[in-house]
Amino acid sequence: PSPPELRPFLDVVEKQEVKEEEYAPSALEELDVALGEATSSVLNSGEHLPLGAWLSDEVVLAVCERYRDDGPAAARFLHTKSRNISRWMPRIEERSGERLASPAWRECRRLVGEWIREIPVPGEPPLQIVEEFLFAHLEKHAGVSPIRQRAQLMGVSVPTYQKRLKQLQGEEA
Repeated sequence: PSPPELRPFLDVVEKQEVKEEEYAPSALEELDVALGEATSSVLNSGEHLPLGAWLSDEVVLAVCERYRDDGPAAARFLHTKSRNISRWMPRIEERSGERLASPAWRECRRLVGEWIREIPVPGEPPLQIVEEFLFAHLEKHAGVSPIRQRAQLMGVSVPTYQKRLKQLQGEEA
């Protein structure tokens, strides 16, 4: 038998097909990016859309859809009581027209639903998870937007926004 043909190492590597694993971001990662884009878009346009309230609305609606008629299971998923969900629903329905009409919000809405459908019951309340994302995006614009505007977009009062800011800064330390 003849010895195998010797070829330079790089020639061999180039001829082999190397398949790299494709990275597919999770719905939560995509939601984080979409929230950043929506926040920037709203701040740049000067609109005063209640992104925080809309985000909470979408999470509650997605959880209710996931659990259909099982209110106690939806409440457990949200880490709250069933009566809170029924108390929130009239306000959620009041905001639905404006929320559904906003082009800046469409992608966020889709991704919230996708995220809620794919995750198991989280250890941390899902409302808290996404609100922290939105809060972080708002704080990235702290130098160019006043705290009053950021609080309004979050859907809370200025003192509540400041309190939340201190809480998050305390968690990071």
